[in-house]
Formats: sequence, C-alpha cells, structure tokens
Amino acid sequence: MASATDIARLRRDIGANTTSLPSDDAADLFEEAAEAYSDAASIAAHTRVLAIQGLLASSAKLTSYRQNESQESASDVFKHLTQLLSVWEDKLAQAQRSAGGGAMRAGRTGRKPTRVREYPNG
Repeated sequence: MASATDIARLRRDIGANTTSLPSDDAADLFEEAAEAYSDAASIAAHTRVLAIQGLLASSAKLTSYRQNESQESASDVFKHLTQLLSVWEDKLAQAQRSAGGGAMRAGRTGRKPTRVREYPNG
C-alpha cells in the first residue's frame, strides 16, 4: 500500500495534481508495479513509467493549431512526455541493475504436470 508521501512524490515527478491523479488511481499504479517488481526502487520507477504511459495515451490526441497571430502547440506535450518516459525507463533499468538483476518476479512450473487419463465407461 502506497503512503501519502509516495503518492505526493509520484504526482511531483510526473507533474500531476490531486485532480489529474486521484489517490485511488495512484495506489492502483503502485499495486500494479508491485506485481512486477519486488524492491522499492524498481517499484517506484515502474510506477512512474506506468503513470507517464497513461498520460501519453491521453496526450496522443492533442493537436496543434494556428490562427492569425496566435498558436497553440499542444502536440508538443506528447514529445515532452516521451522524453520524460525515457528518463524514468533509464532509472528503472538502473534500479534493476542495483537490485542484482533479480528484481523482476517470475515463476514457472518445477516439473511437467502428469497427464490424467480418463477412460469413458472404463
């Protein structure tokens, strides 16, 4: 469970506020990151990556326009978020290296499951 401090730091790092990133949504992002990683640094970095990916999805539809002497470059938001995403992906990779490379949770079966044979009318 993410603390109020963790959520405030997440909002600060991605440029969000309580309206754009409610506490429940931020806690969900921390839970999703904790499903993939076990150490705190990787969870924090992956949470920011997930949040920025969500912002990228919503900013992809922004367009720039120009009329007479005024202009708005809303499409630049996507470019800037992409650069911010690469920064946090680099920090995630650094956190994984410092955790010894075993920060990702994965599993597999230890053996091949036995085959159950059922015979009808047998």
